[in-house]
Amino acid sequence: MIDWTPDPIAISIGPLQVYWYGVMYAIGLAVSFVVIEREARRRGLDTGVLVYIGESISMHRDLVSQAREKLIVTLRKKPEIRVSEFRDLLDASRKYVLPLLIYFDTQGVTIKRGDVRVLAEKYRSS
Repeated sequence: MIDWTPDPIAISIGPLQVYWYGVMYAIGLAVSFVVIEREARRRGLDTGVLVYIGESISMHRDLVSQAREKLIVTLRKKPEIRVSEFRDLLDASRKYVLPLLIYFDTQGVTIKRGDVRVLAEKYRSS
């Protein structure tokens, strides 16, 4: 029977030693990045088709644009809007409406004041 024990060190360069498990770990990370990048492209994440609005929610850019326009039009007619009013306006669940409003806050479309949102200054004029 042959007694063979592989060397755990893959490469030695002076005092630097690279172990095989480190090489395998690096290969695993590189492969996972390639797979994730391909999957993201396949799902349209890098083409700008989907917009990440937060809380693990992505929406089609056209839906986000339509929601923004409805919000702007509504807030030009009345001074403020509550989450429940925006939910009714979009006929959507609070699960999606609240992250969308927070996204609009971060994009400078709205400003949160207590329980309501008001239109940011740059969107107030027609």
